[in-house]
Amino acid sequence: MTDCIWELQKAVFAALDGDGTLSALITGVYSHVPQDTAFPYIKFGDIAARNWSTNTSSGDEIKFNVEIFGRSRGAKEILEILKEVRRILDDASLAMTGCTMVSMKYNSADITQMPDGLTWHGIVSFDALIEEA
Repeated sequence: MTDCIWELQKAVFAALDGDGTLSALITGVYSHVPQDTAFPYIKFGDIAARNWSTNTSSGDEIKFNVEIFGRSRGAKEILEILKEVRRILDDASLAMTGCTMVSMKYNSADITQMPDGLTWHGIVSFDALIEEA
């Protein structure tokens, strides 16, 4: 059985990390953020999956978050990065090994200022339907 959740994360990473416009706005895309990483950056957030199988195919409905961290004055930097993340991933058809993307849709976004008063945190949520190939 193919791990389509892992395949989706790898495909999303490749799409975000490989986009020149986004790369010009951030210092990197991470699953685990190294200590002393410069701002702004993107980190993979929460992932939730549920069975989306039918009698004839196996699949998952996967909800995942892309998190953006920045330290500019105000939320504008986060909003610009969020716009690019949405451009790259909304309605994307990403290539995966052993899995087929049925659809990927932008769901929601939240931006907040962290308690330190310096850091802005954006969370962009997506829903993906994946079938095992």
